[in-house]
Amino acid sequence: MMAVSLTVFNWLLATLSVVLLPHVTHIPLWVSLTWIAIAFWRYVIARYKYKLPSALVRLTLVLTAIIAVVAQFGTLLGRDAGVSLLIVMLALKLLEIRQQRDVIITLFLAYFLILSQFLFDQSAFMVIYLVLGSWLVTSTWMLSQQTMISSRRALKQGAVLLLQSIPVMLILFLLFPRIQGPLWKLPGDSEMARTGISDSMSPGSISKLSLSNEVAFRVEFEQNTPEHSTLYWRGPVLWDYDGRSWHNNTSAQKVKTWVASTGKPVRYSVTLEAHNRRWLFGLDYVVAPESNMTITTDGQLLSRNKVDERIRYKLVSRPVANWPPTLPAAQRSRALEIPPNGNPRSRQMAQRLSQEYPDIQQRTHYLLQYFGQDPFTYTLNPPRLGKNSIDEFLFTTRRGFCEHYASSFVFIMRASGIPARVVTGYQGGEYNTLGNYLIVRQSDAHAWAEVWLDQQGWVRIDPTAAIAPERIEYGIEAALPEALPVLGLLRTNISFLRNLVLAWDGVNNLWNIWVMSYGPELQNSVLRRLGILNWTQMAIWMTALSSLIVALYLLVWWKKERQSINDPVVNAYMQLCRKLQRAGIRRRTWEGPLDFAQRIKKIRPDLYTSIGPVLHAYQALRYEPTGRSRYNRADLVKAMRRVKLKRNKV
Repeated sequence: MMAVSLTVFNWLLATLSVVLLPHVTHIPLWVSLTWIAIAFWRYVIARYKYKLPSALVRLTLVLTAIIAVVAQFGTLLGRDAGVSLLIVMLALKLLEIRQQRDVIITLFLAYFLILSQFLFDQSAFMVIYLVLGSWLVTSTWMLSQQTMISSRRALKQGAVLLLQSIPVMLILFLLFPRIQGPLWKLPGDSEMARTGISDSMSPGSISKLSLSNEVAFRVEFEQNTPEHSTLYWRGPVLWDYDGRSWHNNTSAQKVKTWVASTGKPVRYSVTLEAHNRRWLFGLDYVVAPESNMTITTDGQLLSRNKVDERIRYKLVSRPVANWPPTLPAAQRSRALEIPPNGNPRSRQMAQRLSQEYPDIQQRTHYLLQYFGQDPFTYTLNPPRLGKNSIDEFLFTTRRGFCEHYASSFVFIMRASGIPARVVTGYQGGEYNTLGNYLIVRQSDAHAWAEVWLDQQGWVRIDPTAAIAPERIEYGIEAALPEALPVLGLLRTNISFLRNLVLAWDGVNNLWNIWVMSYGPELQNSVLRRLGILNWTQMAIWMTALSSLIVALYLLVWWKKERQSINDPVVNAYMQLCRKLQRAGIRRRTWEGPLDFAQRIKKIRPDLYTSIGPVLHAYQALRYEPTGRSRYNRADLVKAMRRVKLKRNKV
């Protein structure tokens, strides 16, 4: 095996660094620092030709790395621990690279490291980045296997190999049988913390969430998109209040088939990002859930399992629910429950309202007007509240986000004898005209109230609409222009940048629908459109297309071989190799012209002076058409045929 040149080693270090870069955001800092330190150490060894560390030193480093990973994660198994261990071991592998074989093993590990990134991120951008990484790994492989090859030519060869693999990849992607469930997932991934609506709400919780521009879900409507003000995406319903926080207790609710709803149906598809909870989001009121969904008595749409991967589902909603004429006693008691102590001023206000406004609608109207007065402010940066948070908000700070208004409204309603509850979810969204779908982000998180009115049922009342109606009509950026710098590029008013962001989101949406969501159902749908109706036909198509591609590759190879056979330069070179073999110098199978010339120089320096220039010229004419040579084609053929050799076995 040949030794590794400094050029190849520099390429190897650069390529591995590019492949490693996406992992930096989700591995411990010490792992990244370990990689940097060992890579620099190995570069110095290669640059100044120092000795590699002994086997004992390498073994000590390996054991230390294993102990460090176990200390960090408590295990060597799982995604995070496994990837961290792989990166550290890849770094340590650099310390034993001596020959081409070691480079090949390292490049195999680099391919595996590329695959491991999909356990963290499967976005279109990451795929593009990792394809570039694969190109670099393949090009480094080409560079390591050929002496005197230019970096530009190695990059070209790597690109050609990747392009040749695309037809096979597409056939396998479209036709290979799909299994239910995610491909890029490991046990324990569902326990990861993710941004999103939670099962509780306290002062400041939603305002913090609204600072995130992460996508919560995307929606495609079959017909026209409803008005922005009607887009209330229902999530967890919060019944229980402990004096500071509202909580959801789904297990305490009887799960049932949803009550009938009336009104014009709205049909739409939702692509929901993973949030590691069971709840799904839909418009009020869902009437046709899919088979793997359930609806609780308070209208929450739940998945049977935690949403620990991106999912896509279809819903039909109608705007009016046919509630029973009276609220069941158990639900009424729960919807009136408040802590026995705390917030005395709010309780007094509630008692006064119940006496002055016995009519429930008048009472709710008064409280909404109260919120609409000048002293109240809608803000993303509310002050912290103490023990009596409702009192402090209503009578002291009067600055809050949607959760402050919804919480205070429901508390006053309950204290005045009106059943009420808090509903959390999202409101509105941004319509992407470039893809004809709605983007709902975490910054659209919202909380509102529902009160029970006899003969009407649960009625939505949004206190935020009283203090900041533009939030409901146009979105958070309209209600809080000062939040634009915080929300960043995705909410910018610069039309060019906004369109650029929306265009890229459209690419991501198509990627999610047609690639990441390409499961058994979508595959069957696509294959039916292609006329493939069963497994037998699928196998026939796979075999036929694969055979066609192999035949095309063989045809291209055959044509190149024929060109080589009919090429006088190639024929002259083969005759020269046979002459050298008769003289005792056999060209090895893997040797190119330059490698062959270098070996001749070592074992027969007397022949190199005449043969070396000829072989270099052949390399230039054959493999580097743009390169300069001292011979033209005809002269090179004559020069190779003029070489005279004597038998001298080596």
